[in-house]
Amino acid sequence: MALVIYNTTENRCGATIISDKFLVSAAHCFKKFLFPIKVRVGTTDADDELARTYDIVKIHRHQRYNSVRRVNDIALIEVRDSIIMSRSVQPICLYTESTELPATQNLTVMGWGVDDTESLNVSRSLLKGVVRPILRNDCFQRLNKDSSFVRFNITDGHTCALGSANENGEATDACQGDSGGPLVLSQNDKYYLVGVVSTGPACGGIDLAGIYTWVSKYMDWIIDQKVWRNSLR
Repeated sequence: MALVIYNTTENRCGATIISDKFLVSAAHCFKKFLFPIKVRVGTTDADDELARTYDIVKIHRHQRYNSVRRVNDIALIEVRDSIIMSRSVQPICLYTESTELPATQNLTVMGWGVDDTESLNVSRSLLKGVVRPILRNDCFQRLNKDSSFVRFNITDGHTCALGSANENGEATDACQGDSGGPLVLSQNDKYYLVGVVSTGPACGGIDLAGIYTWVSKYMDWIIDQKVWRNSLR
């Protein structure tokens, strides 16, 4: 997990290391008026200035990204110097299966986003939560209950997920500031990047769902960017 550092403290996105020179994030994290300058790795503290940072040299946004329909919401961050690997800094495996995961499968979403929907303050500490997949057809039906997401089309480049509700009736979910962060599957002592935090109608809405970019759909595109050329994988 990595934090994208911008030239202003008002913006926050996450990213995930996939090789010594590349990280995966969301395309919507990189707009004309947003200037990412570095990524910070190897820490759970967003303000840890002693953690290693790496200068960003290029953002590879998917060429067919559509900000309105939020399709192809994926980007690669290329850093200038090779990321130094350690016990706390490792590239994640990419989930390559095209079949949707069962609704009983536990996944982990993480980020430094909003942890209080009333104050909208972002978290200094890395937050993690357990969510479960929601099949695309079910996700589409749920989203159409929200006026802002009526006619939002769930494609095979999306996956949806949501966690259980707490005593306040709020479900575990990604929120503002978590964009670009990972949706992770733990399997046979390995971690796989299943999705990238993209969008959603609400933070923790029990009848709704968080929307993620489905990574396996974009394996060919990722490979085409020469991500693993001269890398450690």
